[in-house]
Amino acid sequence: GCAFSRLGGGGVHASNGTRWLDVAASSFEALGESGVVLSGNATSQVVNATVRESSFRSVGELLYSSAAVLLTAASHVRVAANDISHTARWGVAFHDEPTGHATFNVVEDNRISDTGLATATLGAISASGDDGALSHTVIRHNCVRRATGLGNGDVWPYEVRSPYYAYSVFLDNAASGYTVSGNVLREPERAAVRVHHGRENAIVNNVFFNTTNIERSSSVGAFEIAVKTSSTYNTTANAFSRNVVYLWNATTRSVLYSARDEWRDDALEPV
Repeated sequence: GCAFSRLGGGGVHASNGTRWLDVAASSFEALGESGVVLSGNATSQVVNATVRESSFRSVGELLYSSAAVLLTAASHVRVAANDISHTARWGVAFHDEPTGHATFNVVEDNRISDTGLATATLGAISASGDDGALSHTVIRHNCVRRATGLGNGDVWPYEVRSPYYAYSVFLDNAASGYTVSGNVLREPERAAVRVHHGRENAIVNNVFFNTTNIERSSSVGAFEIAVKTSSTYNTTANAFSRNVVYLWNATTRSVLYSARDEWRDDALEPV
């Protein structure tokens, strides 16, 4: 493998229709930006790539909106068996683009800890949708610890604080068609998983350990879903079942919390 260390930029950036890239057994440490970026659109996206068995530590030291592994409209990518820790924002992130989607990807067997050390409103594993298109992506068998977050709080006085506003897995902006299965999600600042306006996401057979909800004292849960019905959003057919939830603190008061917006009976499938 290769070693990328003490760089003002990132480590590896692939685009322009790259095929069959294999980033393996490499180390990424003290980087100003993301460790590995796979970018493109519907016609130029990276396809059939692998990022595996590598270590990422202290990425995003200059550009805080960075990840150990960042995919923008990349498909058929496997991110597996990596050690990721101490990131400014995400561990692994997917971003759909208006001209292309991140689809048929797999994130598995990774160990991710201490993410969101310089930003807030994030997931250690995060997906940002665009139009509610199904991603057919699987997030499985990962151990995610201490999604932390740093921000200025919800109430006056707006003091910068940490931990603040971070999830283990955040399916944001109508991210849809994700299967989150067989993961151990430990001690996130907020819920272990949040679904934000998405559809047909399955959250099954995971272990949620001590979701902290440090910033909020009521109306909080180990799993959050924000429901919306409009011409853009259609929050339906999500599944939450066969998960083990262990809570020992008094702050998290429920397993399921419907966050803001509205509710519809078909937002969640019957358990």
